[in-house]
Amino acid sequence: MVFAVLLVLFVMFAFSADAHAYIDPSTGGILVQLLVGGVVGAMAVLRLCWGNVKNFFSKVFCRKSLGGACGCAGYAMEEAERAGAEESPGSSDLNRK
Repeated sequence: MVFAVLLVLFVMFAFSADAHAYIDPSTGGILVQLLVGGVVGAMAVLRLCWGNVKNFFSKVFCRKSLGGACGCAGYAMEEAERAGAEESPGSSDLNRK
């Protein structure tokens, strides 16, 4: 099925007549604006979500066996808080809110 579609598209483009058309300067300007807007938009989304992306990769690449020695201070702090909550049962009720 895919081969048939590709064959039909190839034949259509291979044997098409000349269009004698051009792309005017304003169309080129619109294409450049779309490209620049897409890049700036992607950078804005990345900037807004940077904390989530950084936390995700720090959790993926930090291992418990390293004990946070890989430079992921947030991960080590979370582990220390969990260990502290397990040791003192009276204070764990306050931390659950």
